[in-house]
Amino acid sequence: MKYLILLCSLFLNGSLLIAQSTLRYDLNKPVIRHHLPAILNEVSGLTDLDSDHVACVQDELGIIFKYNFRTGKIVSEHRFDSIGDFEGLTYINQTLYILRSDGQLTAWHNFLKSRKNGHNQRYR
Repeated sequence: MKYLILLCSLFLNGSLLIAQSTLRYDLNKPVIRHHLPAILNEVSGLTDLDSDHVACVQDELGIIFKYNFRTGKIVSEHRFDSIGDFEGLTYINQTLYILRSDGQLTAWHNFLKSRKNGHNQRYR
């Protein structure tokens, strides 16, 4: 078990060193900064949707905000749940996954194509 942990640690550290050496930007000197609207001050999850938009989940509201980082504006809001404590967000294969702090995972299928709540599934 010790060797497996050591091997994983070496692999991860080596991967991070390789990734750092190929970056072409300096996080200490950003080219642009975005000041999010006040409603997004408590964002606890963020994921890219396409080349112009990200989805954000505010920490305590059951709302997904679609934000256009090229214009600096919220372009839509999508309610999916009641008030909760949301911790994570990711977008994979047309499905948006939202994680609540109690472990509930909501899968919002066809997120970009749905006009309302679409087809949601909840998992515990």
